[in-house]
Amino acid sequence: MTSVTNRRLSLIPHRSSTSSSQHSTQSNTLISTHTPLLSIELDQDDKLTIRPNKVVRGVVKLKTTKTLYSSQIRIKFRGVESACVKVKEAGLDKVERIEKITTTYFDTETLVWGNEPSAFAINCWQSIEPGEHIYKFALKLPNVNFPPSVEDPTGFSIRYIWSAYLDGPAHHPGIKSPEIVTTFRPFLVAPVNTLWTFDDTIFSKKVTPLATLKVQLPAQVFCPDQSFEATIDIHTIPADTTVGSLGYKLRKCYSGRLPLLPSGTVHRLCKRDILQTMIPLHNQTGSHVHEAVTINLPSRLLSPSFKSHYVQVYYYLILMIQFDTGKGIKRTSSHIQAEVPIGIANLSHGYLVRVPELTSVQHYQMSREAPYFFDPALEEPPLDFGCPMPQLLPPSPPPSLDDPMGLATPPFDNDDLLPPPPAYFSLAHPQFIRKERKETTKRSSCLVKPNMFPELGEPYVIEPGDDDDGW
Repeated sequence: MTSVTNRRLSLIPHRSSTSSSQHSTQSNTLISTHTPLLSIELDQDDKLTIRPNKVVRGVVKLKTTKTLYSSQIRIKFRGVESACVKVKEAGLDKVERIEKITTTYFDTETLVWGNEPSAFAINCWQSIEPGEHIYKFALKLPNVNFPPSVEDPTGFSIRYIWSAYLDGPAHHPGIKSPEIVTTFRPFLVAPVNTLWTFDDTIFSKKVTPLATLKVQLPAQVFCPDQSFEATIDIHTIPADTTVGSLGYKLRKCYSGRLPLLPSGTVHRLCKRDILQTMIPLHNQTGSHVHEAVTINLPSRLLSPSFKSHYVQVYYYLILMIQFDTGKGIKRTSSHIQAEVPIGIANLSHGYLVRVPELTSVQHYQMSREAPYFFDPALEEPPLDFGCPMPQLLPPSPPPSLDDPMGLATPPFDNDDLLPPPPAYFSLAHPQFIRKERKETTKRSSCLVKPNMFPELGEPYVIEPGDDDDGW
């Protein structure tokens, strides 16, 4: 979990001036002492990873040395995917612009202190005495697979952010806490292990065939911290060609995509090699190499393969092969890399019967369920929490002789009404009413001078007709 704070400019005192330095230090101390501090602390924040169907608890902390006046204190949790790139039109070298698109999966909030605002009246406010105040909260994530957290490629991200707000009286400015970004991991289960074989013909400079490659794997999808055996067979085609060395590495690829208006699409690709190992050649007979290799996947840096609105993550098992052709001083070497596609999940197939409600997990694009806050005094939210209550009518009386079909309207009697709904559905606590998820998308664009914002990389040149239809 990481903490994100807004950057602020600060004046640094001149080192040669002792008095001014002391005065600045004292003023900064006074400011930091008298400025109220609003923060969020999550349970198990040092190793918290949120998942579908999980309850997250925490507190909003307020430290103040003076009396504050506020109408309410809120906490907000939202999931945001953003893509930001630098582009320029073909033929216009002196004009660049930054394009950004942001999609919010959900944005839910609740009150931890204060009065619920009214649509037809200005909310009243109360005083908060000096000291440290703690306000508990609890949130339940739906049984929905949202995209996992990611920070690549450059300019692309998927984040799940917590923030707290102290609202001033009568719409006066308030205080915002530093944002807390938590890691989200969906439940993605590997399918049943199926033995499969990757076949390929390796060419030198895309013209001359060098060898045939066959890689046999025990499965198509693997999990972190898993070991498996791969069988590699290489048959060289030219008679004077042999395999000089062999190795493998695991490559993680991030592909970013940002559709532009009115046309055009920007693509960004980022590759990261997670592990790399050379393979000793024990079973080489002339033009044939046969090796059984044990591959140990790491437990970290392996987020599951997925595809979202603007980001796609996939993996390759890269075989690094050195071919030696000829003998003596006429001997030449060529280095070839063969890409074997594999998938990464975060749960093996056996967890289907171990994780409760795993088979009922929904994809976020097929569900309108959103995370929701509930009373932190409860262990779990009620099963029908926030669900619309059906309109219950009193039982109909038996038909009489004057009305054998029962068409007459029976007299209305207040005593026939059923009891009111439970207390947690009461309108006295509307912040605990479960709401439907609404996904929103915003675009922004601004002109910049060339060579500004180098962290976004080189600008993408938009050519006429440069467009695609998605992933």
